Amino acid sequence: MDALVFDPVTKNFSVNEAAIADWSKNDQEDYAFEVESLQVLSKQLVASTTDVPPPSNQINSNLSKQVEKMRETGLRESKAGKDLEAARLLSMALEMALKRPLWEASQYQMSQVAAILDSRCDVYIKLNKWAEAFADVQLLATLQPNEWSNFYRKARCLRRIEKYAEARACLTTAAELSKNNPAAAAKVKDEIEAISSFL
Repeated sequence: MDALVFDPVTKNFSVNEAAIADWSKNDQEDYAFEVESLQVLSKQLVASTTDVPPPSNQINSNLSKQVEKMRETGLRESKAGKDLEAARLLSMALEMALKRPLWEASQYQMSQVAAILDSRCDVYIKLNKWAEAFADVQLLATLQPNEWSNFYRKARCLRRIEKYAEARACLTTAAELSKNNPAAAAKVKDEIEAISSFL
C-alpha cells in the first residue's frame, strides 16, 4: 500500500493515513510536511503558464511590487502612529513574500523577508509586544548574522523580559559588529550601561 496518493484529475497529493498508521508520530508528521511541500510545488507548477518552470533568476516582478507596496504602506501607517494597522499590513506583506514560487532564487526571497521582518520588529517594539518582536529578531539574526541592529533589538527584548545576562551577551555581539559605526556603537554602549545595573 502506497503512503502517497495522487489524484490525476485534481493534481492533488495526499497522505494515505492507513499506510503510515504504524509509523512513529514524528515520522508521520515529517512525512505529512513533505507531502504538503510537494502539494504546494504541484499547485505552483499547474498554475504556471509554461511547461517547465522559468530559470531561478527570473523573478515575478508583479509580486515583488505588491509586496514592496504593502511594506511601504505599513511603514507609512507606523509613522502616522497607527502601529496595529502597520503590524497587520507588514504581516500580510510577509505572508505574500513567503508564497513566492519555489523555483525562484531563495536569496531574493530571504532579502525581501528580512526587510519586512526588520520593519515589523520595530513596530512590535513600539507596541511593547516583546515576544513577537523577539520572534522576528531571532529570525533576522539568523538571516543577517553580521547586522549589529538585530542583536541590539534582541537585547532590548530580552531586557524587557528580565533576561539580563542574555541581553548583555547580545549587546557584546552588537558592540563587536558596530565598532566601525560610531553612532551605532554609542547606542549599544548606552544600552550596556542601562543593563549593567541589573546584573
